[in-house]
Amino acid sequence: MLKYSKLTEFELCLYLSGIFERIDFVCASYVGSESRQKAYDLCKDIDIKDTPFMALSLELNVPIWTGDKKLRNALTKKGFDNFFRIDS
Repeated sequence: MLKYSKLTEFELCLYLSGIFERIDFVCASYVGSESRQKAYDLCKDIDIKDTPFMALSLELNVPIWTGDKKLRNALTKKGFDNFFRIDS
């Protein structure tokens, strides 16, 4: 990553540190089994890799922010419509 960034090692560390300071990591055990199951049911035939993100969204009752149109359209058809929108 350092090679492609054209930054010094110090600059890259500062940049990454700034990013990680703004991320709240959540322990997987925080997400309850009900949210996990609902997320699995929503995602299993769309993209199973999205299940953990959906589970956290459901657990915290926060919108999903995604540019994945296939995911958004399929979830909307299933009745899920809690998406973060930047349009006005």
